Amino acid sequence: MKTVKAIHSTLKKKFEWFENVEKEDNEEINKFLYQYMHEGKKTFVWDDCEYQILQILNFKKLDFCIPLFNFIKEPTKENYKNLISERYYAISENIVTALSGETSLSTPNEIAMSFFTSLIYCPIDEQILLLKSLISTEEDEDLCWDEIDGKHTLIPLALILANDYTSKGMTPEFKGIINDLLNKYPPNTLYSNVYKNLFSNDSEVVNSLFNQLCQYHLEKSIDNPKNFPEFEFPVHQAFPEEILVLLNLRAQNGLSNSMIKHPLIDPFLPFINEDVLHSDIMTNKQLCLREIIFAEFNYTPIVSTVD
Repeated sequence: MKTVKAIHSTLKKKFEWFENVEKEDNEEINKFLYQYMHEGKKTFVWDDCEYQILQILNFKKLDFCIPLFNFIKEPTKENYKNLISERYYAISENIVTALSGETSLSTPNEIAMSFFTSLIYCPIDEQILLLKSLISTEEDEDLCWDEIDGKHTLIPLALILANDYTSKGMTPEFKGIINDLLNKYPPNTLYSNVYKNLFSNDSEVVNSLFNQLCQYHLEKSIDNPKNFPEFEFPVHQAFPEEILVLLNLRAQNGLSNSMIKHPLIDPFLPFINEDVLHSDIMTNKQLCLREIIFAEFNYTPIVSTVD
């Protein structure tokens, strides 16, 4: 089982790689994003290859290790806001996947993790489009859900949360698809128990369940990609979105998380359910990207402006 210290050490190495070796490539990606948002450019030539916005966003999400490491090193409110803001690039990648009908460049586990953060910090449009991107991966011939570890953890948790918190924006047909998938991929015992007791006032029960979640997360932080482990990449190992979303839901329901302690989530606990507005999280860059993507694919959002 990987320790939190080992996870943070791996994240630091990834951070240093992107800050040094990948610096010029990062600048090129940021240039492409600027051209897409402000100059109307749709095709980008890089090393004699052509790329569209989906590929550019897929490249961009990789440098998420930079704001994540900065937050772990110095867990301030400002660094937390920047952390969530930068997470929007992974979210927007799957928005493009859903709207374009292209095959996702992310694994189902990655999309589920992005959905958890979108549920807390993004409008309902992002949540629904991420779900559509996630669901489309079940039909992907190259990667069916039966082959991944998250089929009874991350995926059903995303579907259950969608049923409970995103359903008002869904069509009856879409709700039916989610229910059918939940019948095929029910959560395992741990995830089922956690969700069943999520809003408990019993401090011992709650603390025990979240400790089990954290331990499970560490056990499944596996660098070997065999069987597509839930937490394969350094950013997903160090940023436990599946746990943070549940802590936020407890706080939004007026429940205390003060009894919950674990080194995996300790840096994040002070910022659970902070009074952070969408406008604090989605900076002008993210808002502009959102508007341009929706316009390119003729999507009329349910939430047209983000307050």
